[in-house]
Amino acid sequence: MTTVELGDSLLLFLGGPDFRALTDPADRYLALLGWCATNHASDFADFVAHQESGHRYLMLTSDEVLEVRAHNHARQIDGTQFWAVMTIDAKSQRRFVRRLLEFIGCHDQTVTEACRVLGLTADSESAHGRGVA
Repeated sequence: MTTVELGDSLLLFLGGPDFRALTDPADRYLALLGWCATNHASDFADFVAHQESGHRYLMLTSDEVLEVRAHNHARQIDGTQFWAVMTIDAKSQRRFVRRLLEFIGCHDQTVTEACRVLGLTADSESAHGRGVA
């Protein structure tokens, strides 16, 4: 799949009726992560495995989740074995989403649009964000 096709398929997902029907920002965030995990399973798993120490927003095992849940709210990403930390600030969440989408091969315009649809623009700094653990 080329970068343009990847961007197009992500944009189709973000513009689709199922995604647009989600009104809760947390549900939208988890849906985006689920799309990435489902459509780019290998890259997503690599991304999870190579997160910086101390800044892990994605996890694989329930033991890892339980350790983080003692300090953070985490939710399982539907249809996957992964969990997302939901208590990170908007700036960190935007940076995380950008890095993830760039890692799986999305071009800048697609990344910017995905962040916009999630409400993660530069203007959303003061909004309560979510993260992935």
